Amino acid sequence: MKIHGNYCGPNWTHGLAVPAADYDKYPEVQPIDRLDAACQAHDKDCSQGGCSRKGDLALRDVALAVAISSPDMQTRATAALIAAAMELLQLHGPGDTMDKDILIQLLLMQNPQLAPIIEMMQTDTRAAAKPKKRKVSAYSRRYGAAYKRLRKRHTLKNGKYRKGYNHKRLVKLAHKEAKRGGKR
Repeated sequence: MKIHGNYCGPNWTHGLAVPAADYDKYPEVQPIDRLDAACQAHDKDCSQGGCSRKGDLALRDVALAVAISSPDMQTRATAALIAAAMELLQLHGPGDTMDKDILIQLLLMQNPQLAPIIEMMQTDTRAAAKPKKRKVSAYSRRYGAAYKRLRKRHTLKNGKYRKGYNHKRLVKLAHKEAKRGGKR
């Protein structure tokens, strides 16, 4: 969607509706101004293994400068929008949730056509928090230690189990030992 010039907008590069990941597949088009040149650099960055924080911040900084200094009101508004969008991408974690929600509401009030862009930014894979790893239980630790001990005791030098023992039996014995509370 085109936001500004030949490079600014999600899935908009080289003046075409194509994703930034395909940046190298098309011939370069001249950016129309400083903001568009910053978007071009950002698209190029995103085509090299995904968008980086450094690239997002560089685009944000140029967009803020253009929003302050441009004589054209439309360009100033667009630059402010791009800066806000790049800042929105940088907000992570539970501490920033309120700031992020307020910024989204402000952007939507100013320009309702941004809803698809904001939705795309919210589903950005970089912004997805990794689930916290669960703590290993005491039972699980006892079971693991018991299984290792039993496997070592009942495995021959050639790697096969002793007569009458197999993986299934060792699992049962390890669970039994773990339930009793440890080594016996």
